[in-house]
Amino acid sequence: MQNTDLDKQSNLQLKFRMNLRKNMLNAQGTRHDVVDVFRTALWYALLEQRLSICSAYQMEKRIEPHAFGKNESGDQYHRNKWPAYRVGRHTPNHDTVKLAELQASGSAYLINHVLWDALRGRKRLEWLMNTGLRQLARDVHAVIYKSSRYRHDETRISRLSSADLLRLERRAGLDALAAQIIFLRLADEQGDREQALEIGESIYRVLLILSTNLPLFNLYTEFLFLFQVYVFPMAHNGHRGVIVDDTSDFGRARDQLHWLRLELEDADLIGYTTKAENEAMANLLHGKWGFHIQFALAAPIGLLSCASEKNADDQNMIATAERFRAWGWEMINTGGREVLPPPKLWDSLR
Repeated sequence: MQNTDLDKQSNLQLKFRMNLRKNMLNAQGTRHDVVDVFRTALWYALLEQRLSICSAYQMEKRIEPHAFGKNESGDQYHRNKWPAYRVGRHTPNHDTVKLAELQASGSAYLINHVLWDALRGRKRLEWLMNTGLRQLARDVHAVIYKSSRYRHDETRISRLSSADLLRLERRAGLDALAAQIIFLRLADEQGDREQALEIGESIYRVLLILSTNLPLFNLYTEFLFLFQVYVFPMAHNGHRGVIVDDTSDFGRARDQLHWLRLELEDADLIGYTTKAENEAMANLLHGKWGFHIQFALAAPIGLLSCASEKNADDQNMIATAERFRAWGWEMINTGGREVLPPPKLWDSLR
């Protein structure tokens, strides 16, 4: 009986994912695009998580009880909009979002987040750099704005250093991700290709971290699809770029990061707050608990198909990175204790 229930849940989840992906692939135009499909589905998933409601019928009854009534014949009816919200087929209007916010605080912020504008890239970069960044949380502002000792205002930094990117990774969330994408668009427009590649790798790490928690845990492939379309094509240095062709590899890395975090919690090495968990996962991805983890879960880098020149140095760097990745996974899978990759791998860098 229990297996039957599990099979039923699995089939329902599979059907939901198929419908969501279909809606994302079919979305066209500017009024309801692929980003609208996903942000609506994510919004619904957050409500489902917060309110512990499993059916669209119960969700509508909880948030819009006025949508239920009786017609002149005395037959009961309801508007039945929520199944469409669940798979992103329609986007809720302002009033519906407000009603949902009364039940689940923060849900309106999610569906209206500046991240979605940053992803699309339709709004002018000037708007994103000024108005868009100002909408982000204070802890992200602490990274991207610098206070002056002699002035009362703050100055936005012109580019993200490696230290800035690490600080954003430790603050992994929609706000940090939006900031990274906006600065990636700036680097892309300015032709700062090395910065674009570095930000792209950092975005990949933030996606891994975010995907270990609900509601993105069950929607990570669809979320990743948006980045494959809108973001990673900008994350290159003209020769090499972040190329995520296989979502199963990302899922494998996400699952491993999730289990590593749980192991740290079980060993009482980190706290149980979101802040502590995110910081720990960022540290894992930067080698604090072993360089094998850093190499195994690193962003996949490949040669650009459009690169005018494919030199031996680029090819060697990519091949070496893949050897380091393979060594990292070998250590993870076998429980190996090597602190650093063997000398033969380092020799390939020369």
